[in-house]
Amino acid sequence: GDSLETEVANARLIAAAPDLLAALKDVQCFIRNGIDLGYIRMPDSDCPDPAHLVPAAVDAAIAKAEGR
Repeated sequence: GDSLETEVANARLIAAAPDLLAALKDVQCFIRNGIDLGYIRMPDSDCPDPAHLVPAAVDAAIAKAEGR
């Protein structure tokens, strides 16, 4: 089985999960509003910047946490 250290780390992560999900939803709103209102300027579509992946990654992580 898992070591005690791993079990403790997993328990901490599980305990923090509601707060992490709530914070990630705030991040999602912050990013969406920032882009929509022009405070966040996304790189041009032809620019290979990892910023392009961030909104979708946030959406996917929230969906996974919610079982979607």
